[in-house]
Amino acid sequence: MQNDAKLNSPENLKAIDKLEIGPVVLARNRLTAPYIIHLDGKVTKTSLIYKYEKNVFQPNNPGDQNLANVIAAQVAMNYGLFCNQITFYGLYDQQDQRFIREMTENTSREIYVKKFL
Repeated sequence: MQNDAKLNSPENLKAIDKLEIGPVVLARNRLTAPYIIHLDGKVTKTSLIYKYEKNVFQPNNPGDQNLANVIAAQVAMNYGLFCNQITFYGLYDQQDQRFIREMTENTSREIYVKKFL
């Protein structure tokens, strides 16, 4: 009989080998980010698309590109608990990288405690 602590381990929740996000393609009123899932040797691709009614981005502006990358990363933060690895492609400064890492870890803890324990 297995120990309940082992059964409830976050390691048992790892269902995705690798999740890749980006690079974001930016238009004046939309951002599109590829989400690529690697699972058991198979690759599945989809796109996360945010579309706005007005033009909110200047695609050649590095600040807008950075903002779009962080927006696209937001959804992936919810999957940290279930991924062995997440890779973000795009323009991220050190603060962005730290924010994404800390928020992914925090979200993973919250999901684990509130949903599984």
